[in-house]
Amino acid sequence: METRIMMNRFLKGFGGLFIFMFAVTSAGFADDAQVMTMVKDLEKKMNDMQKTIDWQNQKLKTLEQSKGSYVPAAPEGGAAAEGYSTKNFETDLKEKLGDYGWINGMKFGGDLRLRYEGRMERPSSTSNDQNRFRYRLRYGFTKTFNEEMKLGFRMVSAPGESASLTRNSTNATFDNQFAFKDIAIDTAYATYTPTWANYGPVKGVAVTAGKFENPIGGSFMVWDGDIMPEGIYETAAFKAISTDHLNTDVTFLASQFVVEEGSGSENDDAELFAWQVGLDSKITGVTDDPVSVKNTLTWYDWSDLAEPGNFGGVAGGNFTAAGTGGTRLATAFNVLQLYNEIGFKVDPVPATKLWFEWLTNTAENADDSLGGGQDNAWGIGIKLGKAKDPKTWEVGYGYYWLEANSTPGVFTDSDFGGTDRRGSVLSAKYAFTKYLQLVAAAFWTNRITAETLTADEARNLYQLDLIWKF
Repeated sequence: METRIMMNRFLKGFGGLFIFMFAVTSAGFADDAQVMTMVKDLEKKMNDMQKTIDWQNQKLKTLEQSKGSYVPAAPEGGAAAEGYSTKNFETDLKEKLGDYGWINGMKFGGDLRLRYEGRMERPSSTSNDQNRFRYRLRYGFTKTFNEEMKLGFRMVSAPGESASLTRNSTNATFDNQFAFKDIAIDTAYATYTPTWANYGPVKGVAVTAGKFENPIGGSFMVWDGDIMPEGIYETAAFKAISTDHLNTDVTFLASQFVVEEGSGSENDDAELFAWQVGLDSKITGVTDDPVSVKNTLTWYDWSDLAEPGNFGGVAGGNFTAAGTGGTRLATAFNVLQLYNEIGFKVDPVPATKLWFEWLTNTAENADDSLGGGQDNAWGIGIKLGKAKDPKTWEVGYGYYWLEANSTPGVFTDSDFGGTDRRGSVLSAKYAFTKYLQLVAAAFWTNRITAETLTADEARNLYQLDLIWKF
């Protein structure tokens, strides 16, 4: 009976979200009516101008063939468009939009995700099951000044409700008596791509500074997908092998991220210095489609992260200990990460990707009572299909084992539950259109050190998303 009530609530609530979304979308279109009218007017003039150009080309071609005995009739709208040059168009555009030069090179976009999330605890747990409806909204732009300089900016919904320090979630929960939701800065960065540095086999040289999407990659064992690092990073690549059946690029990444800044003592600052080398290969002639292989080796030097105050007070599964000035993490972190994946397609099996990841904390030195020896993590998984074009799908499965002190838990995936957890993740995605996707995911996890605990050992988390891209 309880399950049936829960399901009815879910169906009613999710149906309400559908109605709400379509209502908001309709209102948005109405507000933009004036802009759309202007754009359609300009579009009509451009179409008329193109018709005239096509007519003139046909006229010249006919005159050449028949020595002027026949002239095609002007197309409908051609009389109005005749003489409407590019200069006329630019003049009209400037009158309507002013100095529109700033638009050149700009690209706007974002997405809206509506989510149902159910967290189911084991019967012996002291926590109750929880059902939540949530949303994530992102909107921003990139501006390309020239082939060497670009900047980007994006806003995102934030949890709010005294969660100003949240770093690994952009979900806002429907709660708190219809209170207004927060908006935060998600990214704000500039990228310099010096063309003069791309010489011979060297390519992809770039420097990015600010707050940006994570460039390091891998699975979510080290990084939650919502983490946007702050600082600077540099990339480069060069062609190592180029044959008829094998092309391999060697990639390099160096990053200098600011984690925490303070002025009390020399240990009040925390930084991350990360270095990565990788191989990106394409193999042809083995299957109908090229086989892609990716291998990366990454070294993370988390400087002073374990000191009191530097890890944000969120252990995320890491063991803690009493230290001078307050609670600190039980160990330092110097993490070595190895990631491998291979992608291929062999009919009739859909596109397939296999991956394996392993990492170890070489600086782990905690006492046995504080997770000593809990310094390794690994994961393995598969993905079938690719939900990109309309009516396409994909499914994925991964198994993960993250020991307590293997990596900083504050930055790992929040849905999986941080470190000191093991379990399975099953996901599926279907693309209705290019802008609408349905996504489902299930997390079945347990605590690795469960034998030392009396509650909250296991957890099942279920998510159902609708994602609109625009």
